[in-house]
Amino acid sequence: MLHRTEGIVIRGTDYGENSKIITIFTEKFGKVGVMARGAKKTGSRHGAVIQLFTYADYMFFRSGGRMGTLSQGEVLASHRRLREDLLLSARASYLAELTDRLTDDGEPAPGLFGQLRLAFAALEEGKDAQIITHLYEMKMLSHAGYAPNLERCAVCGGEPSGYAVSIRGGGAVCPVCRARDPEAVQMTEKAFKLLSVLARADIGNIGRIEVRPETKAQLKTVMRGLIDTHIGIRWRSRHVMEQMEKYGM
Repeated sequence: MLHRTEGIVIRGTDYGENSKIITIFTEKFGKVGVMARGAKKTGSRHGAVIQLFTYADYMFFRSGGRMGTLSQGEVLASHRRLREDLLLSARASYLAELTDRLTDDGEPAPGLFGQLRLAFAALEEGKDAQIITHLYEMKMLSHAGYAPNLERCAVCGGEPSGYAVSIRGGGAVCPVCRARDPEAVQMTEKAFKLLSVLARADIGNIGRIEVRPETKAQLKTVMRGLIDTHIGIRWRSRHVMEQMEKYGM
């Protein structure tokens, strides 16, 4: 059967000398694997639409749950800059890996698809890359069922205060529960309020904002802690991204 949908390439694997298997996160069908035969040949009509991070309108044949075969595609946004800039490429690869590893094959997630599309566009437009990354991490936490509870104490349900976040508890904590959790992260009021904004915001509504380095450091500590504790996956692309950040690349 011939299918048509918008999609974003989140992974690619060479197949033989001239073909490629791409994983596309699609609007209609969720994550699907598609064989692009002859796509690596010079002058192939599929060459542009199989590139990592490309957002395109795809047509592919698929029978049952088998791998699809690419028929044609039209590029909607190539995101070439995300492939050519090393740090942006590492960040986009991390968002792609989050999507690939936390979504199931064939399970539509149109809201998440829209957020990934907007996240790639925002990175390419030069918006704050760390904030965009944290926004998408928050979307993935929610998708996986681990959205932090920032309105009530995540441990006892009481009134939170003091802007502390329990990584293990998965959200804000009250003074009593804070005292019982020595690993809770103490945030400033500004950092906690920004964390709350990230939990609710749509990536498309985020403009160019300036966030102080100390606030970003607190956000990073909390977001990495939540993801590592509650999802527990070793992220290959995040390691590369953090090494680049560490050495100022």
